[in-house]
Amino acid sequence: MYEDIYKAYLFNPFDVKNWSDKQIEEQVRTLIPKYKAQAETMYEMASNVEVLANIMYLFGEMIARITREYGLLKIDVDAKEKKQITIQRKTWVEENPNEKAPAMSYFEAKAAEFVRDDKDKLMSKYEQLTRFKQAYESYEHIMNAIKKKMDAVKYEEFNK
Repeated sequence: MYEDIYKAYLFNPFDVKNWSDKQIEEQVRTLIPKYKAQAETMYEMASNVEVLANIMYLFGEMIARITREYGLLKIDVDAKEKKQITIQRKTWVEENPNEKAPAMSYFEAKAAEFVRDDKDKLMSKYEQLTRFKQAYESYEHIMNAIKKKMDAVKYEEFNK
C-alpha cells in the first residue's frame, strides 16, 4: 500500500493483480482525501489529476476482476441452464412415453425457473461491474475538466 501520493504512480499490474479487493479499497480510501476540491494552483490541480488517475487505475483493476467473475459466472449459469433443458425434456419424455413432447420453449422456461437464483447472482455481479464503470467514467470526466481548467489558467497567465 502506498501512503505517499507521489509513490502512487508506482501502481504496477504485476503487483496490483496480487492485491486483495480489500487492499485496493484501502488504497482508494487513502487516495480520496488527497483530492483537493478547491484546488486553485497549477500544482494542486496537477496533484488532483494524479490522484484521480491513480483511483481510475485501481477502479480499472476492479473492473477487470469483476468482468472475469461475471464472465465465469455467466458460463456456469448458461451451462447449467442448457443441461437443465435436456434433463427437463428427458424426464418429461420418460414420464409421458405415449405423448408428443411440448415445444422446446416449454423446457427452456422450466430450466430458466431452475437457474433463477443463479441468474440473480449474475445480475448482481453485472450491477457491481456497472457501478465501477460509471465511477471510472465519472472520475475520467472530472480529470478532463481539471486538465481543461489547467489549460485555461495557463492561457490566462502566459497570454495576457
